Amino acid sequence: MSKTSAAASRQKLVRLVLTALLTALIIVMAFTPLGYLKDGAIEITFITIPVIIGAVLLGPVGGLFLGAVFGITSFIQCFGMSTFGVALFSVSPLRTAIVCIVPRVLMGWLTAVIFKAVSSKDKTSFVQYLVASIAGPLLNTILFTGTLLLLFNNAPIIIQLKEQFKEYRRRRDAFIANLEAEKEANLKVKQAIIEELKELVNSDETLNHTFTKFRELQQRWKETGIVPLQNVKDLWETYNLHVENFYSFIKINKELRDLMDIKVYVDTDADIRLARRILRDVCERGRTMQSVITQYTSTVKPMHEEFVEPSKKYADVIIPEGGFNSVAVAMLIQNIRSLIQSSK
Repeated sequence: MSKTSAAASRQKLVRLVLTALLTALIIVMAFTPLGYLKDGAIEITFITIPVIIGAVLLGPVGGLFLGAVFGITSFIQCFGMSTFGVALFSVSPLRTAIVCIVPRVLMGWLTAVIFKAVSSKDKTSFVQYLVASIAGPLLNTILFTGTLLLLFNNAPIIIQLKEQFKEYRRRRDAFIANLEAEKEANLKVKQAIIEELKELVNSDETLNHTFTKFRELQQRWKETGIVPLQNVKDLWETYNLHVENFYSFIKINKELRDLMDIKVYVDTDADIRLARRILRDVCERGRTMQSVITQYTSTVKPMHEEFVEPSKKYADVIIPEGGFNSVAVAMLIQNIRSLIQSSK
């Protein structure tokens, strides 16, 4: 035996073994939960996977054969294993066999043909396999649905399925419309909460009453549902800003100041604060430079000047540059230790 004929025999043997393995896999999947995801009359199949693999590795003939095996097992499902298949079989066994087998045979063969066509034009293996993996399930759905509608278009079960699909679309559209309306209502509620937060800092009530109201607003915010996606980011940032402003307002409240042993104000230049905010919001939160600067000039800076800056005059210690001022921090630590020792 020549080397050429020996190589051909080995290649033939490999093809036969691969065909047998994929055939066995299709049969196992067809008659176990591995092959189908079933929900009443709705069935999603995964048996296209070994058929596609065979079409890619064995070519059009192999794809055609494995598609036929898939189709035959699909037809066998109509004998009591598939609700939808049983209903079709009761109308016409012959047409049911055609619907089950012919589209699967064509799917296997066409997938291999498409794979070879793409391979001849694009040698990138990723593209070839990607096209084949998409083409297989797509062809199976198109061919099966097209054949089904062609042969059973006036059958009661198809008419019933069409009506059920229309009802599904109607309910889906109604659900989406209700969800959008709910989102808009939630948006108005959260905008109202933000307005109430703004008013808290100008309240004439006692600190205890104001803080209780603040906690109630926070709880209402948490309990309010989702809002339209395009409003989520700006709404949260505005809410968070006014929460920070409220805490700043509390810091300059006399009732709290009188309870403090030492009051510290960390002083940082405005340009450094702006630079830090830009770095944080652009790099970590994905905002644009323009939106950060606009928010800073329109709300952050005015709020700082109204609520944060005034607390400076009540401070016992003012630390320039914050944690970078090691001398001031060391003095503060020593002062706190002295306070702790004197209170013992």
